[in-house]
Amino acid sequence: MSAVMAEKPFLLEAEGLAKAFKGLLAVHNYHVRVSKGEILGIIGPNGAGKTTVFNLITGVLPPTRGWIRFQGHNIVGRAPHEIARMGIARTFQNIRLFRALSVRENVMLGLQMHARAGLGETILSLPRFLERERRLADEAMHLLELFDLDHLWASPAQSLSFGHQRRLEIATALATRPSLLLLDEPAAGMNPSEKEELMGLIHHIHKEFDLTIIIIEHDMRVIMGICQRIQTLNYGEVIAEGTPAEIQANPRVIEAYLGHSQPMGTLLQRA
Repeated sequence: MSAVMAEKPFLLEAEGLAKAFKGLLAVHNYHVRVSKGEILGIIGPNGAGKTTVFNLITGVLPPTRGWIRFQGHNIVGRAPHEIARMGIARTFQNIRLFRALSVRENVMLGLQMHARAGLGETILSLPRFLERERRLADEAMHLLELFDLDHLWASPAQSLSFGHQRRLEIATALATRPSLLLLDEPAAGMNPSEKEELMGLIHHIHKEFDLTIIIIEHDMRVIMGICQRIQTLNYGEVIAEGTPAEIQANPRVIEAYLGHSQPMGTLLQRA
């Protein structure tokens, strides 16, 4: 056996990624390499290109140039549902749920991505179909228990509080059985106690589901308390990358947020 071990492949890689809107570069020369099991944070001022990066990774937008590989496969040009089936799930800045459906039904829709049923057995509600639906309902309840939403299983999603809707959106994303979970500002609109609970929840699902996570977040306390590594974007480009401590001390990051050199602790105090 060779003394030199082969390097483990990255779960997600992107290089030279760019997206232009009518000549305006929202993302320029973006690069990322994420290892299995990592929690990567992406921060940056409003308009820095963070959500555009998520839209490129998930196929919502096609890149103007560059490439993206997931588990060694090129995913540029694939439809969002194909990418989701490959194992990438996401949440959105503005919560996206089937608001008139119940809490459990929302999660069951996520579970159905990998469930197979014939048209005939579905229309006729044959025993095989009914058994599959019972199994999905049980699995949905298990997920809802994990997110402390099981007591609300029959409620319409639109009736939930903002914090509970955020939890439901993450639970529905997890129902698709991803290996990579993208969270777009999950703490937005939450109060301090809800944010603390969210941080604990993200740590828990990271271990429980063997997830790799990329999180966009403006709350510095959340991002510094969750992530092992952080990227900072400004005007669509990566201006810094490193550990939370390195990012807090980086003068380019401080200037991007505050417009002048000032300790990052000031920003943390404002969060």
